Amino acid sequence: KGSSSSSSPSQSCSDDSTAGAKLVPTPVQALKPALEQASASNCGLARALQEHEAAAEKCRLEAVQHTTLISKLRQKLAEEHCLEARCAQQMRTAQEELRAVCRRQEAGIEQAVTTLRQRQRHLQQEQAVTHEYEFL
Repeated sequence: KGSSSSSSPSQSCSDDSTAGAKLVPTPVQALKPALEQASASNCGLARALQEHEAAAEKCRLEAVQHTTLISKLRQKLAEEHCLEARCAQQMRTAQEELRAVCRRQEAGIEQAVTTLRQRQRHLQQEQAVTHEYEFL
């Protein structure tokens, strides 16, 4: 229909009457910076989440290691308590045996002293008799 004054939006951007005028952004164009910022923020949050998950996994592994170590230490402590109890029993047994040996030795010493005193008296008696015969 020839050249009319009504034109399409692309034509209005090239019209001399709109040259130098600011274009009004469409709603999608207006939201684009916000979407880009939200996307960047989501990427940052995703990285932070991954870092926290990695840290949580590391903590979980360390907790498992600590639990294993605690279990081993408890087992070792129980073994040491058993060893300590056996040693204490062996010490008591050895002390009892030593006391019994000492009592036997003391009894033997007392018997030896008694025998020695008897022999001494007997020798003294023999010496006295021998001495009497010498004066006769």
